[in-house]
Amino acid sequence: MRSAEAVSALLTLRHQLGEPLAVLSPDDLLDLADERDPDDHCLFNEITRGGDLRELARTADELVDAAWDTVRAHQRLVEACLRTPGSPLAQAALSESAGRFLLGLVGPLAKELGEPRLMDATGCAVDLLPKLATSLELPVSLIEGQSSAHRLLRRQLLLSDRPTLLIERDGGGWSANGPVAHVLLLPSVDSPSADALAQLDLIEEVALQLDAQQVLLCLAPAATLADPIAGPALARRDQLLREGQVRAVVRVPAGLRPAQA
Repeated sequence: MRSAEAVSALLTLRHQLGEPLAVLSPDDLLDLADERDPDDHCLFNEITRGGDLRELARTADELVDAAWDTVRAHQRLVEACLRTPGSPLAQAALSESAGRFLLGLVGPLAKELGEPRLMDATGCAVDLLPKLATSLELPVSLIEGQSSAHRLLRRQLLLSDRPTLLIERDGGGWSANGPVAHVLLLPSVDSPSADALAQLDLIEEVALQLDAQQVLLCLAPAATLADPIAGPALARRDQLLREGQVRAVVRVPAGLRPAQA
């Protein structure tokens, strides 16, 4: 895993540099990683801890040669080495039809707002957010986090050349100003076992941001949004409904997340 994450970071670095990496020395690679990622959001730690940088740089270059560009090379790496069966990425993966379905929903919602930012309050909607941002040509805001999924998403956004703003969660007291289309996929990659109450808590956290310039689209289990529940989760869901901000709760066909079907 560590070497795969290092190659992921090196592919991202190569994308930014626009040139092969194997001709560079390990010291040069570390200096460039520090220069491009001075706050260690998604590159420096992976490259520093990856191991033999000469060998890893050659591997990254070979992947690009085989795939023709850095973006496709990175996609192949994720599928082969990071989204292994049973991994959090595999458990949270969306089907292709789910991606098209969500794009078809987010696109019109974004148009209602003019030129909004896309916002992910989990900070780790791997795959989906870069595809949405690229297709809709929109900038992105993310809640900051340090899990491997958070860092992977930030690399994917760099590979997609999408402007990205990181926001500190601040114990739930964060704010997002101006036109924003919020997209939530629950449970998130970094909290795959989150129960209904935890998921509803995050939905409420985002709902506190909503005004005439902001909308929220949430894909979550029917057990959280539609099925009978009890206790604190029921009270939290009822509260969300009473606030009058919910346009619709729609039960969609099973299989949008194949590993959870």
